Amino acid sequence: MKFGARKWRHEEINTLEAVAALFAQLQARIAAEEKLRYLAEHDDLTGLHNRRALLAHLSERLAAGTPGPVAVLYLDLDRLKSINDYLGHNAGDWFIRLFAQRLRGCVGGQSMIARLGGDEFVVIPDQAMSKGAAESFARRLSSMLRERLAIGGHQITRTVSIGLAVGMPGRDDGTDLLRRADEAVLTAKRAGGNQVALATDDMSLKSAFRNDIELHLQGDIDSDALVLHYLPEVDLWTGAVVAAEALVRWRHPIWGCCCRTRSSGWPSPPTSPANSADV
Repeated sequence: MKFGARKWRHEEINTLEAVAALFAQLQARIAAEEKLRYLAEHDDLTGLHNRRALLAHLSERLAAGTPGPVAVLYLDLDRLKSINDYLGHNAGDWFIRLFAQRLRGCVGGQSMIARLGGDEFVVIPDQAMSKGAAESFARRLSSMLRERLAIGGHQITRTVSIGLAVGMPGRDDGTDLLRRADEAVLTAKRAGGNQVALATDDMSLKSAFRNDIELHLQGDIDSDALVLHYLPEVDLWTGAVVAAEALVRWRHPIWGCCCRTRSSGWPSPPTSPANSADV
């Protein structure tokens, strides 16, 4: 090997080969680290961001001094299970991939889009949005996502329920804002799906109480925390007590004496208007 008129010595060639090998190893290591970082922040099925990347992004957007308000849209596909049951889970996965592609196209820009698993997605628009603007955006997004998708010769339409929460930088926490959007989408699902629901304080109260029930009611039944209250029925003509209605009450250590509501079947906290109703 020559450089100009000078012939390279074997020692120099060996040195160059060693340096080239080191550069190749460094490049391979950098590529491996980038791949690991990508896998740590993205969903395997769709290539969208995952929960970890979403929370990191939310933390940055809600830092004091950044533009706000910040809108969080929590999307939940309606009736995806029927696709899995009828066409198989491979078709369900294919539908989710197509839905993710359409979601990217509808949202566009630098907005954060994440898949949290199953049929749940989150969108954080890259621009500051008021509640009214965010709700209008959510309704437009819901309409665009209803268009048919072709899977294995089938033209399939699925609606989406959207829960919406809006927070202010320097005041709200990302995890709490995501939880409120999740509560809102559950409200939209319970109302029949294909709806947009805006998170409210009353919604958070009911969600906290519902979670409390699921965690503690069975144990309180076993510990005799349910008591009977008797409501007399009086004959208005004679004033005599002619019957009594037995009502179950739950002696909750925090919420106090709770009753079962007609509408939901769940006990309601004392602060809820439903608690004043008989069952």
